[in-house]
Amino acid sequence: ASPAVPETLSRAAFDAGVPYYTYRSLLRPNSLESLFSTPVDGDESKTPQNIVLVGGGATACELGQTISRLGGDDLNVSIVAHALIPAEDVTLQHAATKVLETDGCNIHLGSRAVDVVTRSDGNSAIGPRLLLNDNTTIPVDCLFFCIGRTPESSLSSLQLNRAGVAWTPDRGVTVNSYLRSKTARHIYASGDCASAVPYRDRRAIHAGWTGFNAVRNALLPWFLRSPAIHEAVPRVIYTDPEIASAGMSDEECVRKYGADGYDNLFVKEKGSDRADVDSAERMTTSNFVELRTERISGRILG
Repeated sequence: ASPAVPETLSRAAFDAGVPYYTYRSLLRPNSLESLFSTPVDGDESKTPQNIVLVGGGATACELGQTISRLGGDDLNVSIVAHALIPAEDVTLQHAATKVLETDGCNIHLGSRAVDVVTRSDGNSAIGPRLLLNDNTTIPVDCLFFCIGRTPESSLSSLQLNRAGVAWTPDRGVTVNSYLRSKTARHIYASGDCASAVPYRDRRAIHAGWTGFNAVRNALLPWFLRSPAIHEAVPRVIYTDPEIASAGMSDEECVRKYGADGYDNLFVKEKGSDRADVDSAERMTTSNFVELRTERISGRILG
């Protein structure tokens, strides 16, 4: 799948002379060096000081922290999103916010970017600014779109309709729980282009897991095949410290077992021997472990 780029906002950025990137265009050889040396308004003596990331998923968290650390004190990194990692527990969302703010990121939650505008004080141009849905603006020299991925550009070039393979631009190839195409039974799909993979699980580690299962289910007899989606495959966000989860979220547990139908254990790292030893070298104030278990059997739910 390819990173999604909003058409209206990217066109507005282009008209305002604001360069925009995705994770794919950034994570190339020498791309970070060229990012920090890109001239602003055609002036080679001025480099980007206001970088804005649109989106609040794993990519925005990872890139936001990385760019903020590499850019130094002169760089202003902002993240504009409705919520950070909205598919995860509220405790993880709060931890992600604190981790990013500690590294100097400005977090604008409950916001949506709607336009890129240029302003003037009557005598001289102030420079481009990102307009949010509440009519506030923030300065922007460079935009990063981190709003997810779409399989459309990758699948449309394959001419799958000629092979009788049904697919949709947003979900990918229409498959069953065993990753087998519903319209072409000799074809299997995996990763971001498989409709059976939930949006929350469309990450690299799940792509590897579903790739393994797609090959396995294609080669083995039907009675040895297994569903591709496994609830214990972890979801990892590679910030520092890392943010990871597996299994059911708190909301999912409440929905299935009721508010009092399961046990919840929350333990902070702060105050432990390990945290006391490592506190001078790494952040320990936001770290925690949370476990949810079935009340009778003790089976870990998430």
